[in-house]
Amino acid sequence: MAKLINVEVILLAFEETLIGAVTGVLGGVVGGLLGSVVDAGQSLYESVLFAVLGGALGLILGIARVGYKYLKENNCTERFQGQLVLGLAGMAVGAAVLYCSLSWLDTTAPAYVAPVVLSLPLLGLLMGFNHRIGCNRGEGA
Repeated sequence: MAKLINVEVILLAFEETLIGAVTGVLGGVVGGLLGSVVDAGQSLYESVLFAVLGGALGLILGIARVGYKYLKENNCTERFQGQLVLGLAGMAVGAAVLYCSLSWLDTTAPAYVAPVVLSLPLLGLLMGFNHRIGCNRGEGA
């Protein structure tokens, strides 16, 4: 039974990663487009800011939707709020590490490291949201 739970959690994390990445990209595109509709004469900085905010919102909504579906299937919806707060904290830590490592990426980082570092907010959100997500595991912890 323990192996079945592990496979279920791995599949959940894979589904969350896929849905989160897709909704994040779509949110970034929509955010950038909405920013240009709101103010046609905006600078490039403002367009990128709208795209990043839209991407972050899409990422959060995509992962939260999949996580809520999982919790609802296991009759644990009361844990959703706590899991979402943990996910947002993980995303904040991932974004902080990304921000701190941007100068390193520009100068000395090998090319294969950049995609991993750029995915840190997604990884932080996933790890935070899925920390002790199982309904039977860690109830007392």
